[in-house]
Amino acid sequence: KWSKKLSDYGVKTISQFRSLPQSFVRKKFTVVGERTYLELNGMFCHQINTETKQRKIVSTSRSFGSPVTELEDMREAIFSFTKNAVAKLEKRDLVASKVTAFMLTDRFKDNFVFDEKKMELEMASNNFESIWSRVDKLGIEMFKEGTEYKRFGVVFSGLVPKKSVQLSIFPDENPSDEKKDRKST
Repeated sequence: KWSKKLSDYGVKTISQFRSLPQSFVRKKFTVVGERTYLELNGMFCHQINTETKQRKIVSTSRSFGSPVTELEDMREAIFSFTKNAVAKLEKRDLVASKVTAFMLTDRFKDNFVFDEKKMELEMASNNFESIWSRVDKLGIEMFKEGTEYKRFGVVFSGLVPKKSVQLSIFPDENPSDEKKDRKST
C-alpha cells in the first residue's frame, strides 16, 4: 500500500522519503508512517526491551511408550524427569521453592486418574539430591499399584535467581553448599 502511495507522490527511495516534510508524512501516512519517518531520521520511537522475562516455572513431563504399572518403573521415571528439570534450573541459574508432581492414566480409557501433589521447600534449591528425595516421596504417595499410568511430570515454581537466595545460618541448608559439604567429608 505504502509503495503505491509513495510512488504517487514521486518518492522512489528511502532517501527521498526521509527528505519529505514531517507534517506531510503525518498527514498522508498517519502516526505509523511518521514513526517510520522519524526512525529513518535517527529518532528512536520504539523502546527496545533488552531484559529477558524471568521464567515462572520449569518442568519436565512425558508420556510413557507403554503403561507403567510397577512402582519401581515409576520411580525410575521420577528420577529421570526430576534430574532433567533440575538440570534446567541449573542451566538458568535458578532455584525453586515449590515442587508439583503429577501422574495420570490414559484419559481416553475408563477410570481416568489424575493425581497431583504439591510441596513447598523449606529453602529454595536446585540441588538434585535434596529435591529428588521430596519428589520421590510425592510419587510414592500418589502411586497406586496396578494402575496403568500413561504420564508423569514434575514442575518447579517459585523460581528466583540462585544469587538472590537468602542463605541459612546452617550450612547444610544452603542450596549451593550441599555439594561442597559432601565433597569435604
